[in-house]
Amino acid sequence: MDQLDERFSEIYEEIKEYIKKEEDLHLIAKSYYFAKLKHSGVFRIGGEPYMHHLLDTAEILADLKAGPKTIVAGLLHDTVEDVKDVSYEFIAELFGEEVAELVDSLTKVNIAEKSKEESKNFTIQKIFLAMSRDVRTIIIKIADRLSNMRTLEPVSLEHKLRVSKQTLEIYAPVARCIGFNKIAREMEELCLFYLEREKYDMIKNHIKVNNERTREINNNIQNNITSALKSFSIRSSSYKTNKDVYNIYKFLKTDRTLEEIEDLDVIHIITDKNIDCYIALGIIHSIYMPVFGKVKDYISSPKYNMYQGIHTLIITPGGGSVKIAIKTKLMDDLYNYGVASKWAYSEDKGYNKESEQLEIRKYFNIIRELDRINSEDNLSINDYVSFLKKDILNYNQYIYVYTPKGESVVLPMGSSVIDFAFKIHTDIGEGLQKAYINGIEVDLFQRLRNGSIVDLKSGNENNVQPNWLDNIITNYARIKIKRALNKKGISYGEE
Repeated sequence: MDQLDERFSEIYEEIKEYIKKEEDLHLIAKSYYFAKLKHSGVFRIGGEPYMHHLLDTAEILADLKAGPKTIVAGLLHDTVEDVKDVSYEFIAELFGEEVAELVDSLTKVNIAEKSKEESKNFTIQKIFLAMSRDVRTIIIKIADRLSNMRTLEPVSLEHKLRVSKQTLEIYAPVARCIGFNKIAREMEELCLFYLEREKYDMIKNHIKVNNERTREINNNIQNNITSALKSFSIRSSSYKTNKDVYNIYKFLKTDRTLEEIEDLDVIHIITDKNIDCYIALGIIHSIYMPVFGKVKDYISSPKYNMYQGIHTLIITPGGGSVKIAIKTKLMDDLYNYGVASKWAYSEDKGYNKESEQLEIRKYFNIIRELDRINSEDNLSINDYVSFLKKDILNYNQYIYVYTPKGESVVLPMGSSVIDFAFKIHTDIGEGLQKAYINGIEVDLFQRLRNGSIVDLKSGNENNVQPNWLDNIITNYARIKIKRALNKKGISYGEE
């Protein structure tokens, strides 16, 4: 048994903890030996066999409790792309049509008549088109990208910067959108390590010094809260983390300093039931003084990626502050592992692509948003990727607004009435005449606030004006407005 076989054996034992059927285990083992044979003699820039990357991918998927066909596709995801004598049909014959479809959706596309950038964008579009049909596509891609980020050190500086930039723009945000926060945090840290090493080191050092200074105080707070909850017969557990390194970096980009961060330390309180979270909040506030205006209820109003929990900021005995995040076990699992925690593979239910995808579509906004842009006609590849980056994956700056019927609409922060109108329907946007927010008539350029009820009045005429372009922020609305202007004989192009 060589080193690769030993490593596969370790991963295989982990997989056997939750996958029991002999035919599934046989398929996984078969895919490993097939991939090992086809990638034999291929080495990465760092000198290790290429197969280590595929084993990394499979291990990440196993950690997420992915199903057998997902793991098989993870092991095979580079075969059609990199091995001359392996085709879609060959994979389908050996491993089944379902695996072949997953592998095909992850295969890069090089178009001779297109630029390198357009070919990359075409591949991104292909992956996200497939994701709206089967979320396993992006789960495998995220595992693949995390493995690549972990092994960037030997490659050229240019390659490091390019891959890190793309990861920050596409793959870390989509990981956030489907709740893979643990993976997203690691991706973001690695990207910052390569893109902004000096700032990365400064932030990590600040966290280290802070933790040494606040460890005893925070340990006491953690123990006091747990004891207080126990005295009210509320079962709980707890753990401590720090504010994400990349979020600290973004905080500093707003011309603020490390000393101004109030929520650098986070204590997570995990309860059994939703109601216990609210009771826990009251108990915590009876022990420690809360900072005014810092309580956020994401249980009743989940974030864009469906994160739930109650946040509060309390003043510590040392005069500092610590953030308390109160969640149930299910919420905490969803926070760290997202879609994988909610639909992890089990022998009892197996995996049904149609029913699972239907449930995910109900639960995660990103799938519904992808459905919307995937249904658009005459959308260029570059426009598609632009929508993806700016309108969908800008996950931490969203607002929820509502139609008069109570239907929620998700928009980037700073969106105007016009952005809202085109999000509802192109015809509504083009014919927009009046708008009412919470029953009061407002200008069409009015910026929307979270929780607003927006009522629109539209006609059949094309009312679009050139100055609308100066009062929107979504790429979707921008392209629709330009097309409407072109229909009126006012040329603004499509880009």
